[in-house]
Amino acid sequence: MEHVYFTHNLKKIPYQINAQRYEYTGKHVKVPFSRNEFFKIWLIENKCKLYFNDQELNCDRPALFFAHPSATYAYDSLKSIRSGYWCIFTQEFFNTCESVGKVLPSSLFGTIGTSVFFPEEQQLQFIRQLFNNLITEINSLFLFRYEIARHYISLLIYEGLKVKDDAVRIQANSASARIVYLFLDLLEKQFPIQSPQMAISLKKPSDYSSKLFVHVNHLNSAVKKLTGKSTSDHITHRLISEAKALLKQSNWSIADIAYGLGFNYANHFNTFFKKHTALTPVTFRQYNII
Repeated sequence: MEHVYFTHNLKKIPYQINAQRYEYTGKHVKVPFSRNEFFKIWLIENKCKLYFNDQELNCDRPALFFAHPSATYAYDSLKSIRSGYWCIFTQEFFNTCESVGKVLPSSLFGTIGTSVFFPEEQQLQFIRQLFNNLITEINSLFLFRYEIARHYISLLIYEGLKVKDDAVRIQANSASARIVYLFLDLLEKQFPIQSPQMAISLKKPSDYSSKLFVHVNHLNSAVKKLTGKSTSDHITHRLISEAKALLKQSNWSIADIAYGLGFNYANHFNTFFKKHTALTPVTFRQYNII
């Protein structure tokens, strides 16, 4: 039976982990937006489209995808022939593995475009081998197979960090580019919001420039030059994206969502959301609009 990419039930799997190699020739697969309760590392070997946070990414070569449990994303295989590897696991699986726990919250498992990377061929060979070893261990009868599995997943995470760093080095050839990278990293680290009481602390460009010890004009100029969007545009897009995810996936009240996103009053959030989506939060939630 064909694997359904986004609908796993880890409660039925020992130690909250699973991994698989897949190769299919059949119908074209298009999976709608969904959010799950586990981390996912996915090596996609076929050409496809990924959708997340109102973004569309054309993957014309093998892609390494990292998804946080709170991430909302969709997938279009484009063709009937598809192959790759995936592994899924919960935070609890790594509770006893301190070294991996330190990197799980990294921007690899973000909810913006930093979640997808394109390894070089030599890196791909190593990543495939790590997946194969992981799958072998999970399916073995060895008493400590899950301990070994933790280490293979940690290697996959660190390999992902290498791929990300390689991509950053290609772009970050100036001090300005480094500032932009640090700004985007700071922005992403504020999300996802885990509870209404944990409101974001960085709300406007000057908050980020103060944190980065640069003048706000310098930050705005660097961000605009490198990304084509203003600092405020990035912040706004991220807030709207998180607001949509919370409206669709949580049962929080509008007031709680507003507070978590840094708005002191719900009506200010309503005005902000409607300005950028043409809908009120209540309407968006009621009709579950993508």
